[in-house]
Amino acid sequence: MKSKRNTQLVLLTLLFITLISIPSVCGLLSADEGDSQVEISQTPSTTFPIVIDQPGNYILTGDITVSTPQVNGIEIMADDVTLDLNGYTLTGPGGEGTGIGISVAQRENAEIINGTVQGFFSGINLSGNNHQLKNVSACQNSSSGIEAGSSLITDCQANANGLHGLMATSSTITTCTANANGSCGMHVTSCTVTGCTASFNGSHGIYAVDKCCLEETTIRDNGGYGLYLDPDYSYAIRNVAGNNAAGNFYQTGTHYLPLSGDEANVDE
Repeated sequence: MKSKRNTQLVLLTLLFITLISIPSVCGLLSADEGDSQVEISQTPSTTFPIVIDQPGNYILTGDITVSTPQVNGIEIMADDVTLDLNGYTLTGPGGEGTGIGISVAQRENAEIINGTVQGFFSGINLSGNNHQLKNVSACQNSSSGIEAGSSLITDCQANANGLHGLMATSSTITTCTANANGSCGMHVTSCTVTGCTASFNGSHGIYAVDKCCLEETTIRDNGGYGLYLDPDYSYAIRNVAGNNAAGNFYQTGTHYLPLSGDEANVDE
């Protein structure tokens, strides 16, 4: 009896030691899934568009070049996607094709960060809700650089595009530049624009429509007006404009556009 009991105790002890020495498999999988990034790279067999159709974190591991004018570069077709361009460049074929560099069509919670999109018809097009665009350059696209709805756009550049640099609706735009574009630097509707720069654009620096809030922007050397406020009521304070061909500040309708006091816009 005693020998049987001892054997059972030894077996239980071994089992306990074995169990505590094995890491939690579920825990490891969960942590890996939370931290992992799916790598995106171009190979000789890559076909376009590159489609992201599952939520998760994705990262470029090199530059990507699209040579066909009529196709998109990357299409995000899932909610809750983060795409890290990782300092690399997504380049289109140039010319008058119809391709979009990065397209997000009626999705939610897309985040695109850290890189450059150039040489497409349109650089980046975000539709849907609650997107984020940070530290991205959209330049030398034949139409607009960035087109976005319901987005937070921070520290981005939209320069030297054929039409508008940045077109946005119901978005917040902070510390961005829109320079040397063929038409407006920024064409915004129901947006908040803070600390941005719009210069050397072919038409207006910033064209604002329908209840925009514009603060501490710098708008110089544009081919139209610096800041053009179209109905409905917009709120513009502490903006600086100078040397714009048609004039620095222009409003149709009634807006809050003080030219004196603590909130004055500066007409240089």
